[in-house]
Amino acid sequence: MPLTANKLLKVNISSDKLTATMDLNTGISAQSLTPEQISAEISALKIVIDEQGTENIKQFSETLCGGGTPESAVIARGKSPVHDQNGRIKNLCGKNQQNPAQSEPDQDTSKQPSTGKADGSQRSSDGKKSTSDRESHYECSNIISVEKDQPLLRLIPPVSGTDGMDVYGKEIPRKPGREAQIRLGKNVHQKGDTVFADCSGKFELSGDKVTVNPKLEISGNVDFSVGNIDFPGEVVIAKNVLDLFKVKSHATISVLGIVEAAEIYADKDIYITGGVTGKDKGKISAGGDIKAKYITNAHARAKGNIEARTEIVHSDLVCDGFVVVENGPLIGGVTIARGGLKVKDLGSDADIRTIVEVGIDNSLKELVAESEPQIAKFRQKSRKIRQAIEPLLAYQKHLKAEQKAKANELLKNAYDLEKRAAKLIEKIDKLYQSMMEQTSQEIEVSDIVYGGVIIRFPRAEAMTVQSIQGPLKIRPKKVDRVLQVVAIDDKTGSVHTLPSNLKADKFWERLDKLLALSEPEEA
Repeated sequence: MPLTANKLLKVNISSDKLTATMDLNTGISAQSLTPEQISAEISALKIVIDEQGTENIKQFSETLCGGGTPESAVIARGKSPVHDQNGRIKNLCGKNQQNPAQSEPDQDTSKQPSTGKADGSQRSSDGKKSTSDRESHYECSNIISVEKDQPLLRLIPPVSGTDGMDVYGKEIPRKPGREAQIRLGKNVHQKGDTVFADCSGKFELSGDKVTVNPKLEISGNVDFSVGNIDFPGEVVIAKNVLDLFKVKSHATISVLGIVEAAEIYADKDIYITGGVTGKDKGKISAGGDIKAKYITNAHARAKGNIEARTEIVHSDLVCDGFVVVENGPLIGGVTIARGGLKVKDLGSDADIRTIVEVGIDNSLKELVAESEPQIAKFRQKSRKIRQAIEPLLAYQKHLKAEQKAKANELLKNAYDLEKRAAKLIEKIDKLYQSMMEQTSQEIEVSDIVYGGVIIRFPRAEAMTVQSIQGPLKIRPKKVDRVLQVVAIDDKTGSVHTLPSNLKADKFWERLDKLLALSEPEEA
């Protein structure tokens, strides 16, 4: 602790040299010292006195000159250095992997009314959990999907601080910041300060290593620990997809367990090793094939084939290819297979309602159902217009110029409406002709067809009234110039005509009425 030259004052310097305090030396009686004398004594110790220090010295002197004993006084303060901030990695891929330093502060909801529970769930006024809250639990996924060329990370450079200064006026250097470091894994590249994805897939950031994995592999079930999945690449699930969860992929989906009452959507194929137990809610949709051990109480749709190894029971199926059950029955539900049907058994001895439609493009039925009301609306409006102007057209020679112009305008409107209806009919006709040229109209049964099965082909429908032993093929055939459904025994070649179904599908009558509508009249 240094003393001033006259040894009347002692000065204490803090260990960090950022604070200097002054006091009377021990054993020294009070004496008169002016502020100037005190400052001169302090300056001799090379301490830089700041403005507040000068004021404190003045008060110290006044107390001393008044015969009192002044308290210790701060005579100088240094300035702490502000160290550089290290560079950091900014995550551009979403909040699930957001750097905590960049997270937005939570909004203050303490004054907002809430119907929430302690577990964070929301309840409606009647105390029940809201639908949006239930959905939010299923959407809570920690998987971040990215697209090709999407920016993933940005390297933020260090932020410069300022140097400090001690009570002697000497500089205290700040600590320099470190540059952010990132290691590039597979399927990523860096351009400038930004890292981009080379392919679509799962974004992974482990420590300082960034990777994009084109395949998503789930080691367990798809449940609340995983949440719903919407992934651009291939998805492989090691166990089951539980009730009400959704899995979507722009590629293929493989489930090594079972699919419960869940929804599975893939742009390509779907493979389900353990089968589908849909509980009347499960939905499976593929841009390619669907292959499973079994399908029960589910809804399945495929652009390709739908194949099951053991059975398909009480399910509604639509596919552009074949429906195949290798070693078991197809029982119940409605099956629409444009390409054909191959099963071991068809129907059951318990008279379970089973409907199969083969060689029929379901998109044609959907188009007709969608277009019928539009066509009717266009034509009805056109008729009303023509009926309204019919009296005027009967006396065209007596119409004024502006009346003729109005009549012609209304006629054009009627023609445009009829033309719109005709375009819809033309679209339906093209799809119908394509279906008739490209579909395979045949059912193959290797063992038995039970009674009570409704079989539909384009413009032909029948219902089996008793069991027919296979192996056999069922197809439409003209019998006495009438299109009938026949069963052909593979062993003997004998042909059995099935009785026509009295409650035939009325779709073909509706289709014929639409296709028979005349072209639009000239305006």
